[in-house]
Amino acid sequence: MRKSLVGWRRLRPWYWLKRGVIAIIGLWVLGIVLFAFLPVPFSAVMVERQVSAWLSGDFGYVAHSDWVSMDDISPQMALAVMAAEDQKFPDHWGFDVAAIEKALSHNEKRPTRIRGASTL
Repeated sequence: MRKSLVGWRRLRPWYWLKRGVIAIIGLWVLGIVLFAFLPVPFSAVMVERQVSAWLSGDFGYVAHSDWVSMDDISPQMALAVMAAEDQKFPDHWGFDVAAIEKALSHNEKRPTRIRGASTL
């Protein structure tokens, strides 16, 4: 009985690590599913502006946005955003793998002139 207890103590960190990884993946999937149907409460730009305001001492600033349905936005506006950001967006699933590969190849050849790849 003593050996099984020692074995359990030895495996306990892996047990909690596995549970933690599963919990993180579960929360990630839950967030994706949840925000597929609900408006996103804040964006990275809003967080950046709020933190900048706090760092500059402006504690009265509150970042906010008003959710607008796609039905209330001109179709030309949506196309303009996609065209400005990533012309191939309708043809891939959020990551332009070909553009990422080209950027990586370019950056290996010319490390002083970094090129990015769009992910809208």
